[in-house]
Amino acid sequence: MRGEGYVLILTPVKNSSPFLETYFSALSRLSYPRELISIGFLESDSRDSTYELIVKHAARLSGLYRRVGVWKRDFGFEIPAGLPRWSPEWQVERRAVLARSRNHLLSRALVDEDWVLWMDADVIDYPADIIERLLATGRTSSTRTAS
Repeated sequence: MRGEGYVLILTPVKNSSPFLETYFSALSRLSYPRELISIGFLESDSRDSTYELIVKHAARLSGLYRRVGVWKRDFGFEIPAGLPRWSPEWQVERRAVLARSRNHLLSRALVDEDWVLWMDADVIDYPADIIERLLATGRTSSTRTAS
């Protein structure tokens, strides 16, 4: 097996349709062997076409990567219109929902991977060898996750 083990890239998404083309373009440039990469998405509470776009992209990626999964779970969380997501009064609830979302996604997507990389949908650029760089640090933990 080439590489340093199976890697699972997980991305929770909400109202992410403006970022998805850039996200998938950067993903396609990764230099880590695709046969060692699994990808998982959890869409929740979007008011745009995020879920439909993720499903469409996932269908195209199926067969190119080890495994691709898409899940949907709404948590009923909405920041009032006009307020930015970083508004201090919403941080505790927002972070709690994000933690529940990540836990849900991890419990659905993780099968036998050695490493997990959490990737936000709005990250616009990263080096093609980001996985190799993270693995090269030699850091491990009891759960062997990199983020």
